[in-house]
Amino acid sequence: MMKYSGVPYFLYVLAKGIDDFSFIDPTERDKILKCTKVSFTDSDYKEIQQLMEQSAEFNSTIWTGVHEGRNIEKKRLQELRDSDGIAGLMRVLERKGIDSSKFTYIGRVHGSIEFESAVHVLRSLENDTYVSQGSGTPNVLRLKQNERIEVIKEIDNLYGVVVSGALRGLLEMSLNIF
Repeated sequence: MMKYSGVPYFLYVLAKGIDDFSFIDPTERDKILKCTKVSFTDSDYKEIQQLMEQSAEFNSTIWTGVHEGRNIEKKRLQELRDSDGIAGLMRVLERKGIDSSKFTYIGRVHGSIEFESAVHVLRSLENDTYVSQGSGTPNVLRLKQNERIEVIKEIDNLYGVVVSGALRGLLEMSLNIF
């Protein structure tokens, strides 16, 4: 669960890495490409994109244990992983016999007062998306590419451009519009 203000960030993270947004209605796509402010966040689409990319970069460092080509000291790394909830996610994957090094850390939707646990999103080599939330032993949901697209479409249908405007930066990249 996440607070409604996290939905645009979650949508951005889910859509990250998609090259073809033809599954979004062309009229809706045009509205998204004109959107500047994104509801629930009091941010514009560029701020969402920048925040999510910075967050992914930081958490990717915690995930891999490597910062600027150097390994992070083990004790410090464990502290970071424990405080961020990544350690629990790694333990769940390990218990399931899944090698965590086969994943790319895609993004994190911060927790809130209502829902303290952050949402972590990973991508496997097979392009499956793993969404995790919870402290201690988190829940992990695996989405195949087509399921991820269906979730994106549902969020867009439910909230419309006021939230899906968060996709503008990704749409511009996919269409080479700058």
